[in-house]
Amino acid sequence: MDAHTEEAENGRPSRDLCDLCGFALAGQSGVLALVADSSAVDDHTPTRDGQRLVVACSPEHLAVLEEVYQRRTFNEEELWAAQIARALRYRAGRITPEELSERTGLTFGQVVRAITWRNDIARAEGPSEAEEGQPSPDIEA
Repeated sequence: MDAHTEEAENGRPSRDLCDLCGFALAGQSGVLALVADSSAVDDHTPTRDGQRLVVACSPEHLAVLEEVYQRRTFNEEELWAAQIARALRYRAGRITPEELSERTGLTFGQVVRAITWRNDIARAEGPSEAEEGQPSPDIEA
């Protein structure tokens, strides 16, 4: 059973570790909050994109987590890039920005901004060991 199925069946997320300290909740109820996070996309429920469910072992840890996410800049291009990555996971072969726009619900301009943002990040980070020699997604210009 996946996390979404378990959550749907019992009304609670299946998460069992504190997102701050890693404390195993082991059957205990955690303290939950939904926070804005531009890196979060949901494969099953796109309306949850840009939101992350965090769990903590105490109200104090939840307050710290909420503060961390409140200080983190919500970057629309990051969210759009993640939505594009989700669309590409289920598509083989070449795809145009126009097709990406159609598949993601993003405008053509948002697709271009997201690709530019991701390329800028990749250039700044340089290739990782896993990426060296690996082809990038085949997006036609």
